[in-house]
Amino acid sequence: GTFRQGSKFFTGYARLSNVEFYHTGQEGYVEDYDPRYSLAFLSTGANTELRPSSISRCSFHNGFSPAIGLFGATGIPVTDNVIHHTVGQGMRLAGSSHEIRRNFLTLMIWPGSYQDRSEPFN
Repeated sequence: GTFRQGSKFFTGYARLSNVEFYHTGQEGYVEDYDPRYSLAFLSTGANTELRPSSISRCSFHNGFSPAIGLFGATGIPVTDNVIHHTVGQGMRLAGSSHEIRRNFLTLMIWPGSYQDRSEPFN
């Protein structure tokens, strides 16, 4: 994300490869201004040579929310990942020019039925 200290702005980035995400995320917090996903990029701006973010060859399983969220970011490569058993979407993407290639997603659970809920209109 981005934060400010005095008159300076700082923007972070992450290059993740071969990382396992197990039992991560927080169920119920899925708004794009407060995404408590297994992994979320929030207001990081454009992916550049100076801030080369990427997500590759990672596994996300048995999480409590969507696995990957990209909000206020542009051009992040998401490649060769495995996503299994999420609550809600496997990935939620906003922004543009993201490179989504060779990802395997399976068993996305509808939040209205998670933990034996019966919320037919949620």
